[in-house]
Amino acid sequence: MEESFVLLKPDALNSIKIRKKIFDLLKNQLDIFDQKKIYLSEKDVDIIWPYCKYDPVCHWIIEQYVCKKELLLLRVKGKDALNIVVNIKKEIRKKYATSPVQNCIHAPSNQLEYYKDINCILCEKKQLDYFYDSIVVGNFSRIKNFSIDELRDCAEKIIERFSITSFAKYQYEKCKGKEPILYILNDDIHDARYVASAILEIFPKATLLEAYWIAMGVDYEGKYPLMNLIDYFNLEEINRIEILFSKVGIRVERNKSEK
Repeated sequence: MEESFVLLKPDALNSIKIRKKIFDLLKNQLDIFDQKKIYLSEKDVDIIWPYCKYDPVCHWIIEQYVCKKELLLLRVKGKDALNIVVNIKKEIRKKYATSPVQNCIHAPSNQLEYYKDINCILCEKKQLDYFYDSIVVGNFSRIKNFSIDELRDCAEKIIERFSITSFAKYQYEKCKGKEPILYILNDDIHDARYVASAILEIFPKATLLEAYWIAMGVDYEGKYPLMNLIDYFNLEEINRIEILFSKVGIRVERNKSEK
Protein backbone atom coordinates (compact mmCIF):
# COMPACT_ATOMS: atom_id res chain seq x y z
CA MET A 1 0.00 0.00 0.00
CA GLU A 2 1.09 3.55 -0.71
CA GLU A 3 1.90 6.02 2.06
CA SER A 4 1.48 9.78 2.28
CA PHE A 5 0.76 12.43 4.91
CA VAL A 6 -1.01 15.68 5.61
CA LEU A 7 0.36 18.42 7.82
CA LEU A 8 -2.26 20.55 9.55
CA LYS A 9 -1.20 24.18 9.90
CA PRO A 10 -2.22 26.52 12.76
CA ASP A 11 -5.30 27.88 10.97
CA ALA A 12 -6.66 24.33 10.59
CA LEU A 13 -5.80 23.36 14.16
CA ASN A 14 -7.54 26.47 15.47
CA SER A 15 -10.78 25.54 13.71
CA ILE A 16 -12.79 22.54 14.93
CA LYS A 17 -14.80 22.65 11.69
CA ILE A 18 -11.77 22.50 9.38
CA ARG A 19 -9.99 19.91 11.49
CA LYS A 20 -13.06 17.63 11.52
CA LYS A 21 -13.49 18.00 7.75
CA ILE A 22 -9.88 16.93 7.11
CA PHE A 23 -10.18 13.90 9.40
CA ASP A 24 -13.49 12.87 7.82
CA LEU A 25 -12.09 13.06 4.28
CA LEU A 26 -9.02 11.04 5.25
CA LYS A 27 -10.88 8.36 7.24
CA ASN A 28 -13.38 7.82 4.43
CA GLN A 29 -10.63 6.96 1.94
CA LEU A 30 -7.43 6.02 3.77
CA ASP A 31 -6.04 4.55 6.98
CA ILE A 32 -4.50 7.04 9.43
CA PHE A 33 -1.74 4.92 10.96
CA ASP A 34 0.13 7.59 12.91
CA GLN A 35 -0.37 11.13 14.17
CA LYS A 36 1.88 13.39 16.18
CA LYS A 37 2.45 17.01 17.09
CA ILE A 38 5.53 18.52 15.47
CA TYR A 39 7.42 21.82 15.31
CA LEU A 40 9.36 23.10 12.30
CA SER A 41 12.61 25.08 12.32
CA GLU A 42 13.77 27.75 9.86
CA LYS A 43 15.93 25.14 8.10
CA ASP A 44 12.91 22.85 7.76
CA VAL A 45 11.09 25.61 5.85
CA ASP A 46 13.82 25.65 3.17
CA ILE A 47 13.59 21.87 2.78
CA ILE A 48 9.81 21.48 2.71
CA TRP A 49 9.26 24.62 0.62
CA PRO A 50 12.54 24.70 -1.39
CA TYR A 51 11.74 27.91 -3.27
CA CYS A 52 12.10 29.70 0.09
CA LYS A 53 15.83 28.99 0.04
CA TYR A 54 16.14 31.47 -2.84
CA ASP A 55 13.39 33.86 -1.77
CA PRO A 56 13.87 35.68 1.56
CA VAL A 57 10.45 37.36 1.35
CA CYS A 58 8.50 34.11 0.99
CA HIS A 59 10.75 32.43 3.55
CA TRP A 60 9.99 35.02 6.22
CA ILE A 61 6.26 34.95 5.47
CA ILE A 62 6.05 31.16 5.80
CA GLU A 63 8.37 31.19 8.81
CA GLN A 64 6.01 33.52 10.67
CA TYR A 65 3.06 31.17 10.11
CA VAL A 66 4.56 27.75 10.77
CA CYS A 67 7.90 27.92 12.60
CA LYS A 68 7.98 27.05 16.31
CA LYS A 69 4.21 26.56 16.30
CA GLU A 70 2.32 23.37 16.95
CA LEU A 71 1.47 21.46 13.77
CA LEU A 72 -0.22 18.08 13.45
CA LEU A 73 1.25 15.35 11.24
CA LEU A 74 -1.18 12.69 10.02
CA ARG A 75 0.45 9.75 8.26
CA VAL A 76 -1.85 7.75 6.02
CA LYS A 77 -1.71 4.65 3.85
CA GLY A 78 -3.91 3.01 1.27
CA LYS A 79 -4.36 2.47 -2.44
CA ASP A 80 -3.41 5.59 -4.43
CA ALA A 81 -2.75 7.49 -1.18
CA LEU A 82 -0.63 10.22 -2.79
CA ASN A 83 -3.29 11.24 -5.31
CA ILE A 84 -6.10 11.03 -2.76
CA VAL A 85 -4.20 13.32 -0.37
CA VAL A 86 -3.48 15.82 -3.18
CA ASN A 87 -7.21 15.98 -3.99
CA ILE A 88 -8.08 16.45 -0.30
CA LYS A 89 -5.52 19.28 -0.09
CA LYS A 90 -7.12 20.99 -3.11
CA GLU A 91 -10.62 20.64 -1.67
CA ILE A 92 -9.67 21.99 1.76
CA ARG A 93 -7.70 24.93 0.36
CA LYS A 94 -10.43 25.88 -2.10
CA LYS A 95 -13.01 25.98 0.69
CA TYR A 96 -11.07 27.35 3.65
CA ALA A 97 -7.79 29.02 2.59
CA THR A 98 -7.57 32.77 3.17
CA SER A 99 -4.06 33.42 1.77
CA PRO A 100 -1.20 31.56 0.06
CA VAL A 101 0.19 30.51 3.46
CA GLN A 102 -2.98 30.47 5.57
CA ASN A 103 -4.18 27.50 3.57
CA CYS A 104 -4.81 24.96 6.33
CA ILE A 105 -2.86 22.00 5.04
CA HIS A 106 0.41 20.89 3.49
CA ALA A 107 0.78 17.60 1.64
CA PRO A 108 3.26 16.16 -0.87
CA SER A 109 2.36 16.28 -4.55
CA ASN A 110 4.36 13.22 -5.54
CA GLN A 111 6.54 10.43 -4.17
CA LEU A 112 9.76 12.46 -4.37
CA GLU A 113 8.22 15.25 -2.29
CA TYR A 114 6.84 12.68 0.14
CA TYR A 115 10.25 11.18 0.93
CA LYS A 116 11.91 14.61 1.07
CA ASP A 117 9.31 16.05 3.45
CA ILE A 118 8.79 13.05 5.71
CA ASN A 119 12.56 12.62 6.16
CA CYS A 120 12.77 16.26 7.18
CA ILE A 121 9.76 16.17 9.49
CA LEU A 122 10.80 12.96 11.23
CA CYS A 123 14.45 14.08 11.39
CA GLU A 124 15.62 10.80 9.86
CA LYS A 125 19.31 10.42 9.08
CA LYS A 126 18.70 9.29 5.51
CA GLN A 127 19.02 12.27 3.19
CA LEU A 128 17.35 12.57 -0.19
CA ASP A 129 18.71 15.00 -2.75
CA TYR A 130 15.97 17.21 -4.13
CA PHE A 131 16.48 19.60 -6.99
CA TYR A 132 14.33 22.69 -7.06
CA ASP A 133 14.21 24.16 -10.53
CA SER A 134 14.17 27.87 -9.77
CA ILE A 135 14.22 30.11 -12.83
CA VAL A 136 17.27 32.35 -12.52
CA VAL A 137 16.58 36.04 -11.97
CA GLY A 138 20.09 37.04 -13.01
CA ASN A 139 18.88 39.28 -15.85
CA PHE A 140 16.78 41.36 -13.48
CA SER A 141 18.82 44.06 -11.78
CA ARG A 142 16.37 45.90 -9.47
CA ILE A 143 15.65 42.91 -7.22
CA LYS A 144 19.36 42.71 -6.38
CA ASN A 145 19.42 46.26 -5.04
CA PHE A 146 17.12 45.62 -2.09
CA SER A 147 18.75 45.08 1.28
CA ILE A 148 17.90 42.28 3.71
CA ASP A 149 16.07 44.80 5.88
CA GLU A 150 13.96 45.96 2.93
CA LEU A 151 13.09 42.37 2.00
CA ARG A 152 12.10 41.56 5.59
CA ASP A 153 10.03 44.77 5.79
CA CYS A 154 8.20 43.71 2.61
CA ALA A 155 7.41 40.31 4.16
CA GLU A 156 6.10 41.91 7.34
CA LYS A 157 3.87 44.31 5.38
CA ILE A 158 2.41 41.43 3.35
CA ILE A 159 1.66 39.51 6.55
CA GLU A 160 -0.02 42.63 7.96
CA ARG A 161 -2.05 43.06 4.77
CA PHE A 162 -3.17 39.41 4.90
CA SER A 163 -4.67 40.13 8.33
CA ILE A 164 -6.95 42.90 7.07
CA THR A 165 -7.79 42.07 3.46
CA SER A 166 -7.69 39.47 0.70
CA PHE A 167 -6.34 39.56 -2.85
CA ALA A 168 -9.85 39.97 -4.24
CA LYS A 169 -10.82 42.77 -1.83
CA TYR A 170 -7.56 44.61 -2.36
CA GLN A 171 -7.99 44.39 -6.13
CA TYR A 172 -11.51 45.81 -5.86
CA GLU A 173 -10.38 48.70 -3.67
CA LYS A 174 -7.30 49.49 -5.75
CA CYS A 175 -9.09 49.45 -9.09
CA LYS A 176 -11.91 51.63 -7.69
CA GLY A 177 -14.60 49.95 -9.75
CA LYS A 178 -12.60 49.98 -13.00
CA GLU A 179 -12.17 46.61 -14.67
CA PRO A 180 -8.41 45.85 -14.93
CA ILE A 181 -6.95 45.80 -18.42
CA LEU A 182 -4.08 43.33 -18.08
CA TYR A 183 -3.70 40.18 -15.95
CA ILE A 184 -0.63 38.04 -15.23
CA LEU A 185 -1.45 34.33 -15.50
CA ASN A 186 -0.13 31.55 -13.27
CA ASP A 187 1.83 29.05 -15.38
CA ASP A 188 3.05 26.79 -12.53
CA ILE A 189 6.60 27.40 -13.77
CA HIS A 190 7.67 30.78 -12.44
CA ASP A 191 7.81 31.31 -8.69
CA ALA A 192 6.86 34.49 -6.84
CA ARG A 193 10.40 35.84 -6.78
CA TYR A 194 10.76 35.57 -10.56
CA VAL A 195 7.39 37.22 -11.26
CA ALA A 196 8.07 40.00 -8.72
CA SER A 197 11.52 40.57 -10.24
CA ALA A 198 10.01 40.88 -13.73
CA ILE A 199 7.40 43.37 -12.52
CA LEU A 200 10.08 45.51 -10.87
CA GLU A 201 12.12 45.49 -14.06
CA ILE A 202 9.24 46.31 -16.41
CA PHE A 203 7.73 48.96 -14.13
CA PRO A 204 10.53 51.16 -12.68
CA LYS A 205 8.08 52.94 -10.37
CA ALA A 206 6.70 49.72 -8.86
CA THR A 207 7.54 49.10 -5.21
CA LEU A 208 8.84 45.81 -3.82
CA LEU A 209 5.58 45.39 -1.90
CA GLU A 210 3.45 45.95 -5.02
CA ALA A 211 5.51 43.50 -7.04
CA TYR A 212 5.36 40.72 -4.45
CA TRP A 213 1.67 41.25 -3.72
CA ILE A 214 0.83 40.85 -7.40
CA ALA A 215 3.18 37.87 -7.78
CA MET A 216 1.63 36.06 -4.81
CA GLY A 217 -1.84 37.00 -6.02
CA VAL A 218 -1.08 35.32 -9.34
CA ASP A 219 -0.08 32.12 -7.56
CA TYR A 220 -3.09 32.16 -5.24
CA GLU A 221 -5.86 33.33 -7.60
CA GLY A 222 -4.60 31.79 -10.85
CA LYS A 223 -4.39 35.25 -12.41
CA TYR A 224 -4.06 38.74 -10.97
CA PRO A 225 -4.27 42.24 -12.45
CA LEU A 226 -1.45 44.75 -12.74
CA MET A 227 -3.92 47.30 -11.36
CA ASN A 228 -2.60 50.88 -11.16
CA LEU A 229 0.77 50.11 -12.78
CA ILE A 230 -0.72 50.57 -16.25
CA ASP A 231 -2.10 53.66 -17.97
CA TYR A 232 -5.62 52.52 -18.85
CA PHE A 233 -5.81 54.81 -21.86
CA ASN A 234 -2.42 54.20 -23.47
CA LEU A 235 -2.90 51.22 -25.79
CA GLU A 236 0.61 51.62 -27.22
CA GLU A 237 2.05 51.24 -23.72
CA ILE A 238 -0.12 48.18 -23.05
CA ASN A 239 1.18 46.56 -26.25
CA ARG A 240 4.76 47.27 -25.17
CA ILE A 241 4.19 45.75 -21.73
CA GLU A 242 2.71 42.59 -23.25
CA ILE A 243 5.83 42.19 -25.38
CA LEU A 244 8.16 42.71 -22.40
CA PHE A 245 6.40 40.04 -20.35
CA SER A 246 6.50 37.69 -23.32
CA LYS A 247 10.27 38.14 -23.58
CA VAL A 248 10.76 36.93 -20.00
CA GLY A 249 8.39 34.00 -20.45
CA ILE A 250 5.49 35.29 -18.35
CA ARG A 251 1.99 34.92 -19.73
CA VAL A 252 -0.38 37.88 -19.62
CA GLU A 253 -3.97 38.26 -20.75
CA ARG A 254 -6.02 41.29 -21.61
CA ASN A 255 -9.46 41.84 -20.22
CA LYS A 256 -11.84 40.35 -22.80
CA SER A 257 -13.68 43.66 -23.19
CA GLU A 258 -10.39 45.30 -24.19
CA LYS A 259 -9.35 42.80 -26.87
